Amino acid sequence: MTLRVKLLSRAGTLGELTTTIGRAGGDIGAIDIISATRDSIIRDVTVNAASSTHVQEIVNAVHDIDGVEVINVSDRTFLMHIGGKIESSQRCL
Repeated sequence: MTLRVKLLSRAGTLGELTTTIGRAGGDIGAIDIISATRDSIIRDVTVNAASSTHVQEIVNAVHDIDGVEVINVSDRTFLMHIGGKIESSQRCL
């Protein structure tokens, strides 16, 4: 899954986020900066989870962190289909 989160610009917030994900059993694959302002930073955090139930457990744990707002949660299957499906067509001769 990919979590899009908004973190307050405060020392330790990213560390708290990653620790919480790890304690919930999530395996972080990547952390990308989407945008940053003086007061906050938006990041995409890619996390491997065992199941959809496990994803929800991780998301619930992240929701409880002070200074972190979950903006969006996307799963890998959804992300692979952004932009449409591959189209096949038949040519008539």
